[in-house]
Amino acid sequence: EEVCDLTTKNAELESKAQFLNNLTANLSHDLKFPINSASLILNRIKYKMNRGKGLDPDAMTKELDKSSKTFGKINEYINICLDQELISLNKLKIANEKVDIKRAINESLAIHADYLERKEIDISCNLPDEEIFILGDRIRFEHIISNLISNAAKYGGSNIDINLVNKDNKIFLSVADNGPGISEKVRN
Repeated sequence: EEVCDLTTKNAELESKAQFLNNLTANLSHDLKFPINSASLILNRIKYKMNRGKGLDPDAMTKELDKSSKTFGKINEYINICLDQELISLNKLKIANEKVDIKRAINESLAIHADYLERKEIDISCNLPDEEIFILGDRIRFEHIISNLISNAAKYGGSNIDINLVNKDNKIFLSVADNGPGISEKVRN
């Protein structure tokens, strides 16, 4: 009976260790890109100030607003990663709210804009004129879009094509790049 109890406790500890490893990996992956973006913005401001050029108040406000939004996303990503513990306990509540897909795409592009520009990645973003909404969890949806853009920027080559189509009340969203793709070995 004691052996059975120790085996069960060992399995629980291994499961918790695996959870913490996954949490750490997810957190580092999800935070790397927005932190780099915020750092680029702040370094650009510092560089211009040190060179005596400064920024006019409107440009400074714009740069600080971009940085503030990026730090807000970082906070949301931390909360998503911390929510994984609730997922493991089956206690996570997923929001069911109206999500503006075009806004989510544009906000993700804005967060990554400095990195995309620095890497000279061309963005083609084809969004319809009409508003497109879905019901779901806004923060998690924006996180997915941001990850797709982030991965395309890091591994995808020099072009990213984003297409959003609303056809017969079915929404199709694609984020494509011209990189090598995922190898067959990894896909299987």
